[in-house]
Order: sequence, then structure tokens, then C-alpha cells
Amino acid sequence: MRSHRRGCVGVGNDHSGETVERSGDKLSLKTHVTYGVSQFGLNTIGTAFGVNALFFYSTILKFDTVLFGIVLLIGQIWDAITDPIMGYTSDHTTWKHGRRRPYFLLGSIPLGVSFFLVFSPPLLQSNVTIFIYLLMTILILYTSRTVFETPYLALAPELTPDYNERTRLSGFKQFFGTLGDAMGAMVPLLLLTAFHENRRAAHFAYGLIACVTMIALSAVTLWGTFERPNLVRQSKTGIKESLRAVAKNRPYLIFMFSSTAAQMGNNIVTYLVLFLTKYWFLDETLATRFFAVFFAGCICAVPMWVWLSNHIGKKWAYVSTMAGYGLLLSSVLLLRQDARLFATAVMFFAGAFNVGLWVLSGTVAPDIIEWDEYHTGERREGVYASVWTFVYKAGIGLALWVVGTALKFIHFDADLPVQTASTLLGLRILFGPISGMFLFAGALAFLTYPITKSKHEEIRRLIRERQSSGSSV
Repeated sequence: MRSHRRGCVGVGNDHSGETVERSGDKLSLKTHVTYGVSQFGLNTIGTAFGVNALFFYSTILKFDTVLFGIVLLIGQIWDAITDPIMGYTSDHTTWKHGRRRPYFLLGSIPLGVSFFLVFSPPLLQSNVTIFIYLLMTILILYTSRTVFETPYLALAPELTPDYNERTRLSGFKQFFGTLGDAMGAMVPLLLLTAFHENRRAAHFAYGLIACVTMIALSAVTLWGTFERPNLVRQSKTGIKESLRAVAKNRPYLIFMFSSTAAQMGNNIVTYLVLFLTKYWFLDETLATRFFAVFFAGCICAVPMWVWLSNHIGKKWAYVSTMAGYGLLLSSVLLLRQDARLFATAVMFFAGAFNVGLWVLSGTVAPDIIEWDEYHTGERREGVYASVWTFVYKAGIGLALWVVGTALKFIHFDADLPVQTASTLLGLRILFGPISGMFLFAGALAFLTYPITKSKHEEIRRLIRERQSSGSSV
């Protein structure tokens, strides 16, 4: 059942069950919290996958690391097709309850189930059968995440047009996301201890927990958020024309390159923690300590990045976090095997820089949508959110491909309890300088980003004037 909804934004709940908040740019605490909690669910899945998937499939199932990387690359190709389609579909949806929120449960249910299946494979005996099983579950996982996350991200800039309020909304979202990261990284390790080192049983249990968590929190977001139908000017162009417009949006291209590079550097670090603790420090239990201080750094730093963004601007805050993170990681090459205290300190500050990447990227993207609206006269939150979803998953997939291929190149052997000196050096180079290079590249590219706070305020003013006069571009 479809209908085109028009009218003024009012207070309370309308007959459709869609919560429509009062006029004005400020959001209630309820909206901040209920929007943000779904990021907890997403990160319980995304972080657990990133930290554990390659280690689980290579050391427990003995799956070839290069083949693992190929599966992720195929997933990225699939994403390149499905993400823009989902963005365009969401932008042009005319369902009674809105064009974003109805997709939340449609995506979260298969997302939770497919994540459970990734970590609950049957007893497969060959690389071929593991490859087929993993590929099928990954394609379902990626597609369902696209169905949920693209409308979820597209909703954020529609909730408020205010420059600083968007930073606050992103801060709430990232706070919950960081808690989800902590759960995704640490709970599987705690379950591993509870199940007496039975990694299959531990991941089976965590898969169930994450599945239920994702579905439940998406329902909370569906209940607690709203849409502003009268503030949205739908794009009347086709999907090809919309993607061409995105490709001509210089600020977004800069942001996309910087974000992908930064995420790849950050993700390589996350994916190698288990390898580094087990084979360099020869103590896999250190991973629990490292992740604990990492997420302590994340939680402590969220207010700092929100404050810094509001005082020096999003551009320079984002450049600072990428450059600082890159410098920190480059020092890892100096790590000795007995330098556990130094490594713990590095992980704390890595967490602080990590959360800066997410808080600031979440505040930059909505401003770019208004840059596009000013130049084209149309709003394309869904298309832009689809590109951002693709960038996020590209950061995961490409980083896992780099790590999987590099492990083969440095002759990593999962059957050896102690790796060769050259393999250990390769692990540290990957974890440190190579990750740092990606972050430096992102920082350098973002120096050319043109949207400042004053520029954004001018764009918002011109858009309001255009809307009040009833004209287009």
C-alpha cells in the first residue's frame, strides 16, 4: 500500500504511527538515543566479523587466506551493484510509514541470521566447499546490511539541518557504536574462555547473541525516530543521472577517498590484533586487554572530538585524527616482544583516534548532501547513503583482502605455533607503517575539502531563500 504524504510537521504521533517531532532544528534525547542504538547492533556484527572472521577461517577451518580475500572482493563487486540501487529505491519509496524507516526490520532480520551462519558453518572438508558456503553467506550478509544501513544513514541528515546538532547526533551514534565495537571484539574472547577454548562453540553462541541484538535494536530505532516529509524534495532523476551527479560532487569524492583510505588503515589494525598477540607476543589472552583499553580510549575521546569539531571545524578535526593516528601506528614497528605496557598505551590512543574517524565522518556526510542540493536543486540522501555504505564495506573488504594476501606473501603458516622472524617482521609492518600510510593518504586528500562551517551556513541560507521563493536551481 503506497501513498504520497504531504503537510506540516506537527507534534506527537500521527495516524500512520510515524513519530513526527516538533518544528525546529534541535532533537530530543529520545531521538538521539533511539537513532543511535542501531549503530550498536551494526557494530556488534561488523567488528566481530572484522576481528574474528579471517582468524577463524584461516586457523580453525584452515581456509586459504587468499581465497578468503577473493570472497570479500566478490562481495565488494556485488555491493557496487546493490548499494546504488538501494539508495535510489529508498529515495523514491512512497510507503505510508515513510521512505527510510520501513526498511529497518526488512534489512536487520536477514542481517542477523546471515551473520550467525557465517560463524556457524557445517563441517566442511575442502577449500572449495568452504569457499562456496562463505561466498553465499557473505552475499546475503552484505545485501541485508545494505537494505538496513542505506536508509538508516539517509535518515540522519533529514532529522535536523543544524550544523552542530548533526555533530551531536553523530556523537550519540558513535557512542553506541563504540559500545557495539567493544561487544563485538571482547565478548567472543570471553565466550572462548567460557567454552574452554572451543572456538566453534564460542562463535556459535556469539552469533545468536548478535543476531537477536541487531533485530531488537532496529525495532527500537523504528519506534523512536521520525521522518520529515515536508522537508524533503525527492530527486526526480533516474539512478544513472543521480550517480553521475554524485560523481561530479567534488567534496564527496574527496570525502569518499579519504574515508576509504582511513578505514582501510584502521581496519588492518583491528584485523591483526589476534595475530599479533598470538604470534608476536606469544600470548593470545593479551587481546582482551588490548581491546579493553582500545575501547576505553574510544569512549573517553567521543566528547573531545565533538568539542574539537565545533571549535576548529570538521575539516581540521578530521585531518588531525587521520594524521595523528597514522603517526601513532608508525611507531608500532619499534615494538619489542616484551614491550607489553607500551603496546597497551598504543592501543588506548589508537581507540581515541579510531572514534574520531567515525564521529567526524558521520558529521561531514550530511553537509555534502546540502552542497549537492544547492547545486542541483534535489536531495539524494539515499543515493549518498548508499555510496557511504559501499565505502564502509569497501574499507572492511579491501582491508581483509590486503591482510589475507599479505599473510600469504609473508609466508604465514597457521600450523606453526611460532612464526619465522621474517613473518613476524611482516606482521608488524602491516600493523604499523602500512596502516599508517593509508591514514596519511586520507589526511592529505582531505586538506583539499572545501566546506567550512561558514560555507555550510551560507549554503543553508541560500537553500532556504530558494525554497521560500519557490524556485529551483
